[in-house]
Amino acid sequence: MTLTWELTNADELFDAFYQGTPRTGGLLRNQTDANIADIKDAIRQTSQPYFDKNKLVLPMSALVASGTKL
Repeated sequence: MTLTWELTNADELFDAFYQGTPRTGGLLRNQTDANIADIKDAIRQTSQPYFDKNKLVLPMSALVASGTKL
């Protein structure tokens, strides 16, 4: 099974964590403006290999489990 997260750009990825996650977002909101700029630059650089046709396509993991009641 293939699972991917498709985003328009690296800034959208940053925003997803900044606005959408309590812990990571909280850590990011406590950073200085200079640190935020450095973090965004790092995300832009490290996400380059995951661009495909002008989209950021990140591989995601999933665990699929099945069970029966005895």
